[in-house]
Amino acid sequence: MTLVPCPSVPDLLGRVDASPGCSVKDSFGALDLGPYGFRILFQAEWIARPASEPIMTSGPGWRRIVGPAGLARWQDAWRRDGGPSDLFGAGTLDHDRVAVLAGAR
Repeated sequence: MTLVPCPSVPDLLGRVDASPGCSVKDSFGALDLGPYGFRILFQAEWIARPASEPIMTSGPGWRRIVGPAGLARWQDAWRRDGGPSDLFGAGTLDHDRVAVLAGAR
């Protein structure tokens, strides 16, 4: 996972387990790793809010993902054919400070 916008690609790749299935989370969407055999698995935009505000669980098209089955359905809705089916383990929802929201269009 990148923690700075433009890390040195050789330094970054020197820290990656190069076995089949390895991945790099480009937190800033700034790296071109195609020449090194990587491809974009998925792209996302993250929404953050101050902890003191209530979680937006209602309104037009938004709902909170609850339970392992709900998380699995959410992942199936956006993953492409042949993509990994469990990027976010069910334990993700066990953390009080984590909420997964789904927005429907």
